[in-house]
Amino acid sequence: MTLSVRWRLTLWITASLVVTLVVIFFILSFALRQMLTSDLDDDLSRDADQITGLLFIRGSLDDPEAVREIVDRHSVGGLASGFVVLVRDPQGNGVAATAGVNPEEFALDQGDIGRVLASDALSRNVDIRGGEEVRVRTVSITLGENVLGIVQVGESTDLISRTLDRLRT
Repeated sequence: MTLSVRWRLTLWITASLVVTLVVIFFILSFALRQMLTSDLDDDLSRDADQITGLLFIRGSLDDPEAVREIVDRHSVGGLASGFVVLVRDPQGNGVAATAGVNPEEFALDQGDIGRVLASDALSRNVDIRGGEEVRVRTVSITLGENVLGIVQVGESTDLISRTLDRLRT
């Protein structure tokens, strides 16, 4: 049994419409994820610059209490609020971190440390315990040619995930 021309045309138009809508959805989803991630990176960059500036004024990471005070001031609520701050020495060892954060979950390998110390900022997603994902911006603290340390600022990607889930729904 063959379908009439009218039915074949109807099926072809319907299939074309469905494929077009699916393609539009995936493009929109990808573009929205990129835009939200870029906005989050911009926010993290500003936060990292602010913390780096305060640590730069100190001129050294030798006073752990002063560094911890700066970290605590900028990470109110800690991981529960979805925002974390970590300060590391130039070798990548932890100096101070947001309360309740395991610095090992945000550890840097030697290649990452080398890139950051060469004045390149590094942005990446980190999966931490409980399946939560955190977007982390890592920058160096430099005083002239001297590298004082490394700052990592992170924020949960939960808002991005919820927004994309709403779009899917």
